[in-house]
Amino acid sequence: MRHRGGTVANPDYPLARILRERRAELGLTLRQVTALSGVDNAYISELENGNALRPSFPTMARLARVYGLSLDDIAREAGGELSPVPRVRRLAGVRQ
Repeated sequence: MRHRGGTVANPDYPLARILRERRAELGLTLRQVTALSGVDNAYISELENGNALRPSFPTMARLARVYGLSLDDIAREAGGELSPVPRVRRLAGVRQ
């Protein structure tokens, strides 16, 4: 399985495994997590399948709240994979 960036998806990626297992433990669907967190269900699915490897800090904070986990716990389990700086999206027509 390949994701948009062309690399092979890894559902065993620590962060993917943590999120997938915790959602299952809580008996939540992707849509329920979306409703509770405001994070798009397609993006949650990408995270759980190892397709999105560097989620932003605000995204992980919202998911951690829903899953009843601390960011410290997630970062420790995931090997410090959280990006503390929110990503800045490039604006159309703006040169960087």
